[in-house]
Amino acid sequence: MTEPRRPPRAPRNRIRGAFATRERPRDFAPGGGLSVVLLVLLSCWGPLSIAAVTVRLPVLEFVRRVETGSEFAAEEALVLDARIEAMAIVELGAVILTGAVFIAWYRRVYRNLLWFGADRLGESVGWASWSWVVPIAAWFVPYRVLRETWRGSDPDADLTATRGWRSGPAAPALRAWWLAWVAANLVSGLGSRIARSAGDGLDGVRWQVNVDVAGDLFTAVAAALAIVVVRDIDRRQARKAPIVRRAIADRNAAAAAEEDGAPAPGR
Repeated sequence: MTEPRRPPRAPRNRIRGAFATRERPRDFAPGGGLSVVLLVLLSCWGPLSIAAVTVRLPVLEFVRRVETGSEFAAEEALVLDARIEAMAIVELGAVILTGAVFIAWYRRVYRNLLWFGADRLGESVGWASWSWVVPIAAWFVPYRVLRETWRGSDPDADLTATRGWRSGPAAPALRAWWLAWVAANLVSGLGSRIARSAGDGLDGVRWQVNVDVAGDLFTAVAAALAIVVVRDIDRRQARKAPIVRRAIADRNAAAAAEEDGAPAPGR
């Protein structure tokens, strides 16, 4: 008497130098409205940076007049200071809002790689999201994740392959965006320290204004390049999704046909 066949065990996820996923997405998640909102926010950074520079540059002129002994009114200094503080609040709000939407989009497109067929990712989806706010990791993990997303979104890339698709070229716009983003943060961070070391006098004010203006310009460039990156990744994934759907449908049809033609267990 033959023993009944045991149902096959579900394959276990094993982490072999990379992060496996416990549950694959049920379907492709397009950027949709999230991408539209993100692109609108990124588009606002150009005008916002120009406005910030326009607010800060008069401070340099005011400092020059004070140093040369020209006449000035005390109320003028208060007005300039109030404008800078207001601009700083606006920029902080824009950073928080744009950052939250960008990370939500970034998480979505990265997770799509699992639906495209990747058996594991270079980083876990959770860690990829939190890496933006973790010191040291924020300098390289987000770029590595977006580079992997770019490569895996290639319509011709076979994500079921072990290594091939991970070694593809990265977009020049992606590298340029990351360099501009890092430069903006370095200028703001290191420049502010130099400004504080210069003291609270006119030299410190001049340093701080110059640093802030340079940071605004780098931020505007980074935002413009980010628009290119977001659009390109969305377009690549939109082109890849129908290809993967057809492959899934063909595989399911082949599996159903094989099951219908298989002999009954125990015969």
